Amino acid sequence: MIRFIVKRIFKLLVLAVVLLFLLSIYEQTHKLSETDSMIGNNLENPRSEYQVSDRESHIWYLETFNFEGQKIRYLDRGDRDGIPLLLVHGTPTNSWLRRKMVPGLIAQWYRVIAPDMFGFGTSDKINTHEELTTSKQSERLLALMDNLAIDSFAIAGHDQGSLWVWETITQAPEKITHLVIMNSIWTREGFHPPAGFGTANLITKFSGRAMGSKFLWRFFAYGAMSWWLKDIKFATMNMVNGYLFPLFKGTNECYYDFVTHFDEIEKQLPVRHTAFKTLNIPTTIIRWKHDKILVGEEQIPVLAELFNVKENDIHLLESGAHFIQEEIPGEINTLIGKFVK
Repeated sequence: MIRFIVKRIFKLLVLAVVLLFLLSIYEQTHKLSETDSMIGNNLENPRSEYQVSDRESHIWYLETFNFEGQKIRYLDRGDRDGIPLLLVHGTPTNSWLRRKMVPGLIAQWYRVIAPDMFGFGTSDKINTHEELTTSKQSERLLALMDNLAIDSFAIAGHDQGSLWVWETITQAPEKITHLVIMNSIWTREGFHPPAGFGTANLITKFSGRAMGSKFLWRFFAYGAMSWWLKDIKFATMNMVNGYLFPLFKGTNECYYDFVTHFDEIEKQLPVRHTAFKTLNIPTTIIRWKHDKILVGEEQIPVLAELFNVKENDIHLLESGAHFIQEEIPGEINTLIGKFVK
């Protein structure tokens, strides 16, 4: 029995080494650079244009906003007179998450603003908790929109990005014309992260640090696709690269900060519950049924009652898991287009 177990472990180790070797070869032949000189290279093209094939071409379209000495990168595409739509990503993603949605939204006459939140993607990195709080991140969002001279806008958040959306609404409710609630964190109920949240326990410490390790992240990233996607065929190397490289450059610190300070965030949520009851912001709910992390069936009733969402503005989509933006972006765009007018 012991010999059998040893053999199995040995085979798994050999397989892991071979996999790492093949991935290393692939990554070397598909190496993506990420430098300041690349950002903004495609801004001379018409604003209606946004054509990307990989992370490098996506970075070419990003612009730079300076907030208190910090560089915030963001995508701003579409007609300047189009309907402003602010798309806020979560953890550990960045504006790359929206790349499949952007062309369709531009075609519907939206002006799409999708930032790399501070600490994420190509934006500046830091590991200080005070700079990564929900309040501070929302200040940056509002400052960005002020810098773009956009006084009112629709907003949509995903994953941890929903927390920044709640805070943005709290700070400036008069600026929000429409609210699109995607797979969002609203209560502890219905939130089933793959690692323990709220305390710096062994699991959170390991997962947070593993995200910054080129060796360990490969296993984490490809294994996590079973959580993030309903159909694993979407987990191409090109797709993963868009999330992979920023983690090596400091975004893993944002994930670590999130999972080890979730108890603070959770205490803020009841305050939001009370404040939002007095708001009258047109709201739609777009959730995906196969999300194992944020379960729509558990949170939709609470959100619908709180924001007084009409029944025909509640959508629980069958085709997708946590990263539905990767799987059926066209369906999301259609629903947003029908709602935000």
